[in-house]
Amino acid sequence: YWVALENAGANFLVAYSASHAENPDFSWIVDYLARAEARDIDVAVQIPTDILEAGDQAALQRLAETVGPSPALYGWYVDEPGCCGSQVTPELLADAYATIHAVTDHPFVVVLAAQKSTCDYDPSYLASIDVVMSENYPIKNGTAEFEGAFSQTAIAEACSVNDDVIGRPGYVAILQGFGLDADGQPQFDSRDPTYRELRYMLFTTLVRDVRGAVHWVDYRANDALTANVNAVLHEASSTMGVLAEGTFADPAVAVDAVDIAYRYAATPCGTYLLVINESGGVPGQPLSDVTFTLPSGVAGAQMEVLFDGFDESSRTYQSRSVPLDREGPTGPRFSDDFEPYGVHL
Repeated sequence: YWVALENAGANFLVAYSASHAENPDFSWIVDYLARAEARDIDVAVQIPTDILEAGDQAALQRLAETVGPSPALYGWYVDEPGCCGSQVTPELLADAYATIHAVTDHPFVVVLAAQKSTCDYDPSYLASIDVVMSENYPIKNGTAEFEGAFSQTAIAEACSVNDDVIGRPGYVAILQGFGLDADGQPQFDSRDPTYRELRYMLFTTLVRDVRGAVHWVDYRANDALTANVNAVLHEASSTMGVLAEGTFADPAVAVDAVDIAYRYAATPCGTYLLVINESGGVPGQPLSDVTFTLPSGVAGAQMEVLFDGFDESSRTYQSRSVPLDREGPTGPRFSDDFEPYGVHL
């Protein structure tokens, strides 16, 4: 488990906690965070639901004092307050927020159900939330590849607007993974996403200004799903450290096609461009000769395409590059072909 996450480059986990009654000294959380720290993985730890719903401020303070010092603690996780049987009211969440933040300033990471087109969260909870998580599970049983996957673009676009300007918390996307339920049936009437669907949903989120993304992968998930999630995590972790410092839809880059999302980063280590074709187009027919014009100061003779042409059988990628035309009128340029919902790095 830990080795696979480490190899994939995962750097963030959500840990569901036992109830306070089952683990009154929070020792399992401390042990779990120690294992995560050894692998440079940050963890959002669930506040035990029983003490949260009871408004047990003494227990919440002990939790903060016991767990707060861990270097691996990212924040405090609360799952869908006021929904799905939760008895956590806005007042209870606000009290917990104040008690815990009197001890530690780690953010409250809260899952809220959102209207997918607007991210219109219940405003009564927002004052006690630092990072909001929202899920989108579009891949249903009986659907063709990418039928519904594009809806991840809509929620990422709506939720990734400059949070400070509109007074909304930072955003972490919850992406579909799943696996099987206890009866061996697919959960939530959902089939396993394909590698290409997983890749598209992850990068159409990360290309925008978000805090991150996490896949809900059940422990009963089959090996193929887990391997594909780990593959796209590896691709993201290998490049997003650089691209996170870049700019979404940077006006310094020109592109001659619509429905192309991109993120550009110029660093001492090189020039990076994450590009997503957010159009389904005609299945099997690529969007040909999409041309990008880069700033005039970009050097080099070609752009290397990273993690291209993944073969799920051999778990290998193809080596590919595209030439830079240095005679462009405003700067060097290159062209590439994009399959429907294709992701190029």
